Amino acid sequence: MNELAARPILSLLFPGLGEIRQPLAGETAGRHSAFEAITLQAAYGVEIALLIDIARLYGVHSLAQVDLGIRRHRNRPLDELRSMAVDVLHAALTRHAVQLPARE
Repeated sequence: MNELAARPILSLLFPGLGEIRQPLAGETAGRHSAFEAITLQAAYGVEIALLIDIARLYGVHSLAQVDLGIRRHRNRPLDELRSMAVDVLHAALTRHAVQLPARE
């Protein structure tokens, strides 16, 4: 999902964030005050929204990446990845001020 949805949309719409290697890694650390300053997105959009919101508030330079070693994930079939991709794209596009239809 990182290479098919998250990184391409970050590269296109949010300069500097396309260089984040694993924007949907599921492992994030930050200052309590930073988390208080934003509203967390629901579902699978939470990670990309967090990245975009923190970069907007504090600048891309405030982000750091740490190599936590190899993580293994269970591969999922494409039909299971669709809802994840929709959540990721919805979070990024709404933060880019794209008007989207109401979600069901």
